[in-house]
Amino acid sequence: MAAKIIHALLALSSLAVLSVNAQAPGVPVVIAKPYEPLSNTLTTVHRLQGASIDQAGNVYAVDWGTAATGYTIGQIYPKQKLVYSNPNKIALYKGIRWLKTPSRPSNVERQALLVDTQLGISRLTIFKNGVQKLETVCTHPNLTLANDCAISDTGDIFISQQIWNDQTVIGDGGVWHCHQNDVNATAVPLFIGGRTNGIEVSPDDKTLYVSEAFNVAGLGPVSNILWHFTITKTKTGPKLTNKRVFVDFAKLDNTASVDIDGSRTDIDGNLYVTRNGGGGVYKFAPNGKPLLFIKTNFPTPANLELAGKDGKTMYIIGPCDGSNGVDKGCANQYRARLPGKAWSKLRAY
Repeated sequence: MAAKIIHALLALSSLAVLSVNAQAPGVPVVIAKPYEPLSNTLTTVHRLQGASIDQAGNVYAVDWGTAATGYTIGQIYPKQKLVYSNPNKIALYKGIRWLKTPSRPSNVERQALLVDTQLGISRLTIFKNGVQKLETVCTHPNLTLANDCAISDTGDIFISQQIWNDQTVIGDGGVWHCHQNDVNATAVPLFIGGRTNGIEVSPDDKTLYVSEAFNVAGLGPVSNILWHFTITKTKTGPKLTNKRVFVDFAKLDNTASVDIDGSRTDIDGNLYVTRNGGGGVYKFAPNGKPLLFIKTNFPTPANLELAGKDGKTMYIIGPCDGSNGVDKGCANQYRARLPGKAWSKLRAY
């Protein structure tokens, strides 16, 4: 099992080697600016993962450092620094989402959800008071390589999974659910499919966006679709209904081979999606219309977050060039028109 997981993780790292023109005709293009503090200091074999914002507007990422330090959390803005390193050194953090506290946050009150993979099983844990707590929020026997998570105002957590196989099969990905107040709970599968990655909840908590990709042996990725689900509340928890295509990149710009990665919404529900290997970020209206392509100065943007004092500065992160063995991490900035959803909701006391 451990060998299979290592193979899958290495495959995900090599995924970013591909770089193509990922811009749909007629969509306006803007250029993101390099974020200088990270330009020459950060190295990573794995992609920088899980950009996330806390209530103070600070930006963080996991898998911070070298190939041997996937058990770390680092701060990107306003200062670049290591925040936490798991002393057991067996964790592999794939995502992080900061949680809202009842009052203005202090260092003691700040806590976040961590997507953590250890020895063939993934779980959500709580990062609080500057350390990873031992208690598990939730896990599931089939949730072996959780990749990212999204959270609603009501504390519902939606988890994506991405198992990289040369030939993708149903079950390599999906969406699982649990609640931020759960303790040692069994996550509930809501959707089982190909390998899933970027995941986000709309500002009104009514829609879940999740990416799904399929590989074909010898060809690599041949399909990258962003799905739109209605989040339907029931007595036993949320269900995902009314599945429909939000964006099919084969039809949009002929880039089915370029993976969808991290995604975030602004306060109006516009969805930003990174194209890992496509050298940029798409902005989509809530109806799926492409509004903008934000071109990065590196080909492999993996995750993004809207942050800063007004929530309008986008930080786009990822490896500078996935074709190298040991690679520097890169970060770009872009000034958006509207604040991010997470920035707005975390600061609403």
